[in-house]
Amino acid sequence: MKKIIVTVTLSLLFFSCTNTSKENVLKHWNTTPTRTEIIQFVESVTNPQSDQFIPQEDRIAVFDNDGTLWSEKPLYSHFYGVFARVEERIAENPDLANKEPFKSLHQFILTKDIKSLGYFMDQLEKGEFNPIVGELMGAPFEGMSVEEYNQWNRKFFSTWKNPVKHRAINKLTYLPMKELVKYLQDNGFKVYIFTADEGDFLKLFSEELYHIPAQNVFGSSTILKYKDGQLYRTAKGRYVDNWGNKAALIHQVIGKKPIFAAGNSNGDFEMLQYVDHQTKPHMSLLVHHTDVQREFKYDQHTEKVLPYAQQHHYTIVDMEKDWKVIFNQ
Repeated sequence: MKKIIVTVTLSLLFFSCTNTSKENVLKHWNTTPTRTEIIQFVESVTNPQSDQFIPQEDRIAVFDNDGTLWSEKPLYSHFYGVFARVEERIAENPDLANKEPFKSLHQFILTKDIKSLGYFMDQLEKGEFNPIVGELMGAPFEGMSVEEYNQWNRKFFSTWKNPVKHRAINKLTYLPMKELVKYLQDNGFKVYIFTADEGDFLKLFSEELYHIPAQNVFGSSTILKYKDGQLYRTAKGRYVDNWGNKAALIHQVIGKKPIFAAGNSNGDFEMLQYVDHQTKPHMSLLVHHTDVQREFKYDQHTEKVLPYAQQHHYTIVDMEKDWKVIFNQ
Protein backbone atom coordinates (compact mmCIF):
# COMPACT_ATOMS: atom_id res chain seq x y z
CA MET A 1 0.00 0.00 0.00
CA LYS A 2 2.83 2.38 0.90
CA LYS A 3 4.43 1.77 -2.51
CA ILE A 4 1.14 2.57 -4.24
CA ILE A 5 0.73 5.78 -2.24
CA VAL A 6 4.31 6.85 -2.98
CA THR A 7 3.90 6.07 -6.68
CA VAL A 8 0.64 7.98 -6.94
CA THR A 9 2.09 10.91 -5.00
CA LEU A 10 5.16 11.09 -7.22
CA SER A 11 3.00 10.85 -10.33
CA LEU A 12 0.80 13.69 -9.13
CA LEU A 13 3.83 15.79 -8.28
CA PHE A 14 5.35 15.15 -11.70
CA PHE A 15 2.08 15.92 -13.47
CA SER A 16 1.65 19.09 -11.45
CA CYS A 17 5.20 20.28 -12.18
CA THR A 18 4.78 19.52 -15.87
CA ASN A 19 1.56 21.50 -16.05
CA THR A 20 3.09 24.39 -14.11
CA SER A 21 6.13 24.50 -16.36
CA LYS A 22 3.90 24.52 -19.45
CA GLU A 23 1.85 27.35 -18.01
CA ASN A 24 5.03 29.37 -17.60
CA VAL A 25 6.05 28.79 -21.21
CA LEU A 26 5.21 31.68 -23.53
CA LYS A 27 3.11 33.19 -20.75
CA HIS A 28 2.39 36.41 -22.65
CA TRP A 29 0.87 34.41 -25.50
CA ASN A 30 -2.83 33.66 -25.48
CA THR A 31 -3.86 30.01 -25.42
CA THR A 32 -4.44 29.74 -29.15
CA PRO A 33 -3.56 27.12 -31.78
CA THR A 34 -0.47 29.19 -32.64
CA ARG A 35 0.99 28.84 -29.15
CA THR A 36 0.09 25.16 -29.11
CA GLU A 37 1.82 24.57 -32.46
CA ILE A 38 5.02 26.19 -31.21
CA ILE A 39 5.10 24.21 -27.97
CA GLN A 40 4.29 20.92 -29.69
CA PHE A 41 7.04 21.52 -32.23
CA VAL A 42 9.67 22.29 -29.60
CA GLU A 43 8.63 19.35 -27.42
CA SER A 44 8.73 16.94 -30.35
CA VAL A 45 12.21 17.92 -31.56
CA THR A 46 13.72 17.91 -28.05
CA ASN A 47 12.25 14.60 -26.84
CA PRO A 48 14.74 11.75 -27.41
CA GLN A 49 11.83 9.29 -27.46
CA SER A 50 10.11 11.15 -30.30
CA ASP A 51 10.53 10.17 -33.94
CA GLN A 52 10.77 13.93 -34.56
CA PHE A 53 13.82 14.30 -32.29
CA ILE A 54 16.58 16.62 -33.50
CA PRO A 55 20.05 16.47 -31.89
CA GLN A 56 21.02 19.68 -30.13
CA GLU A 57 23.77 20.51 -32.62
CA ASP A 58 21.12 20.71 -35.35
CA ARG A 59 18.65 22.82 -33.39
CA ILE A 60 19.19 26.14 -35.15
CA ALA A 61 16.72 29.01 -35.27
CA VAL A 62 16.93 32.17 -37.38
CA PHE A 63 14.95 35.37 -36.89
CA ASP A 64 14.45 38.53 -38.85
CA ASN A 65 14.49 41.64 -36.63
CA ASP A 66 12.49 44.63 -37.89
CA GLY A 67 8.81 43.80 -37.69
CA THR A 68 9.60 40.36 -36.26
CA LEU A 69 11.37 41.00 -32.97
CA TRP A 70 10.69 44.72 -32.61
CA SER A 71 8.51 47.38 -34.23
CA GLU A 72 9.51 48.67 -37.66
CA LYS A 73 7.07 51.58 -37.84
CA PRO A 74 6.96 54.36 -38.81
CA LEU A 75 10.55 53.62 -39.97
CA TYR A 76 13.36 51.28 -38.97
CA SER A 77 14.72 52.62 -35.67
CA HIS A 78 18.22 52.66 -37.12
CA PHE A 79 17.20 55.21 -39.74
CA TYR A 80 16.53 57.84 -37.09
CA GLY A 81 20.17 57.59 -36.11
CA VAL A 82 21.20 57.79 -39.76
CA PHE A 83 19.11 60.94 -40.24
CA ALA A 84 20.56 62.56 -37.14
CA ARG A 85 24.07 61.87 -38.41
CA VAL A 86 23.17 63.33 -41.83
CA GLU A 87 22.15 66.57 -40.12
CA GLU A 88 25.38 66.60 -38.12
CA ARG A 89 27.45 66.17 -41.28
CA ILE A 90 25.58 68.98 -43.06
CA ALA A 91 26.02 71.27 -40.05
CA GLU A 92 29.77 70.58 -40.21
CA ASN A 93 29.89 71.02 -44.00
CA PRO A 94 26.83 72.85 -45.48
CA ASP A 95 27.95 72.04 -49.04
CA LEU A 96 26.85 68.45 -48.45
CA ALA A 97 23.23 69.58 -48.55
CA ASN A 98 23.66 69.97 -52.32
CA LYS A 99 25.37 66.62 -52.89
CA GLU A 100 23.87 63.15 -53.00
CA PRO A 101 23.04 61.18 -50.97
CA PHE A 102 22.91 63.95 -48.36
CA LYS A 103 20.70 66.16 -50.53
CA SER A 104 17.88 63.62 -50.79
CA LEU A 105 18.15 62.52 -47.18
CA HIS A 106 18.15 66.12 -45.96
CA GLN A 107 15.04 66.92 -48.01
CA PHE A 108 13.26 63.86 -46.65
CA ILE A 109 14.15 64.85 -43.09
CA LEU A 110 12.70 68.33 -43.68
CA THR A 111 9.58 67.38 -45.65
CA LYS A 112 8.83 63.74 -44.71
CA ASP A 113 7.87 63.43 -48.38
CA ILE A 114 8.79 60.06 -49.85
CA LYS A 115 9.12 61.71 -53.28
CA SER A 116 12.26 63.45 -52.05
CA LEU A 117 13.95 60.04 -52.00
CA GLY A 118 13.74 59.71 -55.78
CA TYR A 119 17.52 59.36 -55.94
CA PHE A 120 17.28 56.10 -53.99
CA MET A 121 14.11 54.99 -55.78
CA ASP A 122 15.94 55.18 -59.11
CA GLN A 123 18.67 52.91 -57.76
CA LEU A 124 16.05 50.54 -56.37
CA GLU A 125 14.32 50.24 -59.75
CA LYS A 126 17.67 49.45 -61.38
CA GLY A 127 18.37 46.75 -58.80
CA GLU A 128 21.40 48.63 -57.48
CA PHE A 129 21.03 47.48 -53.90
CA ASN A 130 24.62 47.62 -52.68
CA PRO A 131 24.97 51.33 -53.58
CA ILE A 132 21.81 52.04 -51.58
CA VAL A 133 23.28 50.33 -48.52
CA GLY A 134 26.51 52.27 -48.95
CA GLU A 135 24.91 55.67 -49.41
CA LEU A 136 22.15 55.24 -46.84
CA MET A 137 23.97 53.41 -44.06
CA GLY A 138 27.59 54.08 -44.95
CA ALA A 139 27.97 57.65 -46.20
CA PRO A 140 26.70 59.43 -43.06
CA PHE A 141 29.32 57.62 -40.98
CA GLU A 142 32.11 57.56 -43.58
CA GLY A 143 35.57 57.97 -42.07
CA MET A 144 34.56 56.91 -38.57
CA SER A 145 36.41 54.04 -36.96
CA VAL A 146 34.16 51.16 -35.96
CA GLU A 147 34.72 52.13 -32.32
CA GLU A 148 33.58 55.70 -33.03
CA TYR A 149 30.55 54.37 -34.89
CA ASN A 150 29.64 52.14 -31.97
CA GLN A 151 30.07 54.96 -29.47
CA TRP A 152 28.00 57.39 -31.54
CA ASN A 153 25.08 54.98 -31.90
CA ARG A 154 25.09 53.93 -28.27
CA LYS A 155 24.96 57.57 -27.21
CA PHE A 156 22.23 58.54 -29.68
CA PHE A 157 19.96 55.61 -28.88
CA SER A 158 20.42 55.99 -25.13
CA THR A 159 17.97 58.92 -25.28
CA TRP A 160 16.06 58.35 -28.54
CA LYS A 161 12.38 57.37 -28.49
CA ASN A 162 10.08 56.21 -31.27
CA PRO A 163 8.18 59.32 -32.50
CA VAL A 164 4.81 57.53 -32.56
CA LYS A 165 4.94 55.09 -29.65
CA HIS A 166 7.29 57.26 -27.54
CA ARG A 167 9.26 54.21 -26.50
CA ALA A 168 13.00 53.64 -26.22
CA ILE A 169 14.47 50.82 -28.29
CA ASN A 170 14.37 48.35 -25.40
CA LYS A 171 10.63 49.06 -25.07
CA LEU A 172 9.94 48.54 -28.79
CA THR A 173 10.76 44.84 -28.66
CA TYR A 174 7.89 42.37 -28.76
CA LEU A 175 7.69 40.63 -25.38
CA PRO A 176 6.04 37.47 -26.78
CA MET A 177 8.85 37.10 -29.33
CA LYS A 178 11.49 37.61 -26.65
CA GLU A 179 9.82 34.79 -24.75
CA LEU A 180 9.94 32.64 -27.88
CA VAL A 181 13.66 33.29 -28.31
CA LYS A 182 14.31 32.33 -24.68
CA TYR A 183 12.08 29.26 -24.96
CA LEU A 184 14.10 28.04 -27.92
CA GLN A 185 17.41 28.80 -26.21
CA ASP A 186 16.27 26.99 -23.06
CA ASN A 187 15.57 23.96 -25.23
CA GLY A 188 19.00 23.79 -26.78
CA PHE A 189 18.46 25.94 -29.86
CA LYS A 190 21.21 28.20 -31.10
CA VAL A 191 19.46 31.41 -32.13
CA TYR A 192 20.65 33.82 -34.83
CA ILE A 193 19.34 37.10 -36.24
CA PHE A 194 19.55 37.84 -39.97
CA THR A 195 18.33 41.38 -40.57
CA ALA A 196 17.90 43.46 -43.71
CA ASP A 197 19.10 46.37 -41.61
CA GLU A 198 22.80 46.86 -40.98
CA GLY A 199 24.21 44.01 -38.94
CA ASP A 200 26.87 46.16 -37.28
CA PHE A 201 24.15 48.39 -35.86
CA LEU A 202 22.08 45.60 -34.34
CA LYS A 203 25.14 43.85 -32.91
CA LEU A 204 25.44 46.78 -30.49
CA PHE A 205 22.11 46.02 -28.84
CA SER A 206 21.22 42.36 -29.49
CA GLU A 207 22.55 41.01 -26.19
CA GLU A 208 20.70 43.63 -24.17
CA LEU A 209 17.48 43.33 -26.16
CA TYR A 210 17.22 39.59 -26.80
CA HIS A 211 20.12 37.83 -25.04
CA ILE A 212 21.45 36.98 -28.49
CA PRO A 213 25.22 37.60 -28.67
CA ALA A 214 26.67 39.94 -31.28
CA GLN A 215 28.48 37.06 -32.99
CA ASN A 216 25.07 35.55 -33.82
CA VAL A 217 23.80 38.69 -35.58
CA PHE A 218 24.21 39.28 -39.31
CA GLY A 219 22.74 41.73 -41.77
CA SER A 220 23.36 44.15 -44.58
CA SER A 221 26.86 45.57 -44.49
CA THR A 222 29.18 48.27 -45.77
CA ILE A 223 32.81 47.86 -46.77
CA LEU A 224 35.31 48.52 -43.99
CA LYS A 225 38.80 49.85 -44.68
CA TYR A 226 41.81 48.79 -42.63
CA LYS A 227 44.54 51.24 -41.64
CA ASP A 228 47.16 51.10 -38.89
CA GLY A 229 45.38 48.64 -36.65
CA GLN A 230 41.95 50.21 -37.06
CA LEU A 231 38.88 49.52 -39.19
CA TYR A 232 37.15 52.51 -40.75
CA ARG A 233 33.73 52.84 -42.31
CA THR A 234 33.26 53.70 -45.98
CA ALA A 235 30.34 54.81 -48.15
CA LYS A 236 30.41 51.60 -50.18
CA GLY A 237 27.81 48.89 -49.71
CA ARG A 238 29.02 45.31 -49.37
CA TYR A 239 25.93 43.11 -48.96
CA VAL A 240 22.15 43.40 -48.83
CA ASP A 241 20.76 40.80 -46.44
CA ASN A 242 17.28 40.45 -47.87
CA TRP A 243 15.33 38.17 -50.21
CA GLY A 244 17.45 35.32 -51.58
CA ASN A 245 20.57 36.91 -50.14
CA LYS A 246 19.24 36.20 -46.66
CA ALA A 247 19.00 32.46 -47.31
CA ALA A 248 22.46 32.52 -48.91
CA LEU A 249 24.02 34.33 -45.95
CA ILE A 250 22.43 31.86 -43.52
CA HIS A 251 24.12 29.02 -45.38
CA GLN A 252 27.45 30.83 -45.60
CA VAL A 253 27.48 31.68 -41.89
CA ILE A 254 26.00 28.54 -40.34
CA GLY A 255 26.81 25.87 -42.89
CA LYS A 256 23.63 23.92 -42.25
CA LYS A 257 19.92 24.53 -42.68
CA PRO A 258 18.02 25.85 -39.64
CA ILE A 259 14.92 24.01 -38.48
CA PHE A 260 13.13 27.16 -37.31
CA ALA A 261 12.71 30.55 -39.00
CA ALA A 262 10.64 33.62 -38.13
CA GLY A 263 9.99 36.64 -40.34
CA ASN A 264 7.26 39.11 -41.24
CA SER A 265 7.59 40.41 -44.79
CA ASN A 266 8.40 39.65 -48.42
CA GLY A 267 12.06 40.21 -47.58
CA ASP A 268 11.88 37.06 -45.44
CA PHE A 269 10.10 34.96 -48.08
CA GLU A 270 13.18 33.07 -49.24
CA MET A 271 14.45 32.49 -45.68
CA LEU A 272 11.12 30.98 -44.64
CA GLN A 273 10.87 28.93 -47.82
CA TYR A 274 14.47 27.74 -47.43
CA VAL A 275 13.71 26.37 -43.97
CA ASP A 276 10.42 24.87 -45.14
CA HIS A 277 12.10 22.86 -47.91
CA GLN A 278 13.62 19.97 -45.95
CA THR A 279 12.76 16.51 -44.65
CA LYS A 280 13.68 17.25 -41.03
CA PRO A 281 10.98 18.52 -38.67
CA HIS A 282 10.87 22.29 -39.03
CA MET A 283 8.77 25.40 -38.52
CA SER A 284 8.45 28.56 -40.60
CA LEU A 285 6.67 31.28 -38.63
CA LEU A 286 5.26 34.52 -40.02
CA VAL A 287 4.39 37.47 -37.77
CA HIS A 288 1.29 39.23 -39.13
CA HIS A 289 0.67 42.81 -37.99
CA THR A 290 -3.05 42.85 -37.18
CA ASP A 291 -3.26 44.98 -34.02
CA VAL A 292 -4.21 48.56 -34.84
CA GLN A 293 -4.80 49.47 -31.19
CA ARG A 294 -1.64 48.20 -29.52
CA GLU A 295 0.84 48.38 -32.40
CA PHE A 296 0.13 48.91 -36.11
CA LYS A 297 -2.09 47.10 -38.59
CA TYR A 298 -0.65 46.67 -42.07
CA ASP A 299 -0.11 44.25 -44.91
CA GLN A 300 2.50 46.25 -46.84
CA HIS A 301 5.25 44.06 -48.26
CA THR A 302 3.37 40.84 -47.43
CA GLU A 303 1.42 40.39 -50.67
CA LYS A 304 3.80 37.60 -51.67
CA VAL A 305 4.73 35.93 -48.39
CA LEU A 306 1.35 35.96 -46.60
CA PRO A 307 -0.71 33.99 -49.16
CA TYR A 308 2.22 31.62 -49.68
CA ALA A 309 2.46 31.06 -45.92
CA GLN A 310 -1.26 30.35 -45.73
CA GLN A 311 -1.13 27.97 -48.68
CA HIS A 312 1.87 26.07 -47.29
CA HIS A 313 0.59 25.92 -43.73
CA TYR A 314 3.24 28.03 -42.05
CA THR A 315 2.59 29.03 -38.46
CA ILE A 316 1.09 32.52 -38.74
CA VAL A 317 1.11 34.76 -35.68
CA ASP A 318 -1.93 37.02 -35.50
CA MET A 319 -0.63 39.72 -33.16
CA GLU A 320 -4.10 40.83 -32.07
CA LYS A 321 -5.35 37.32 -31.28
CA ASP A 322 -2.20 35.49 -30.22
CA TRP A 323 -0.47 37.96 -27.91
CA LYS A 324 -1.61 39.10 -24.47
CA VAL A 325 0.73 42.07 -24.69
CA ILE A 326 2.76 43.51 -27.54
CA PHE A 327 5.72 45.44 -26.22
CA ASN A 328 8.36 44.73 -23.63
CA GLN A 329 7.19 46.24 -20.35
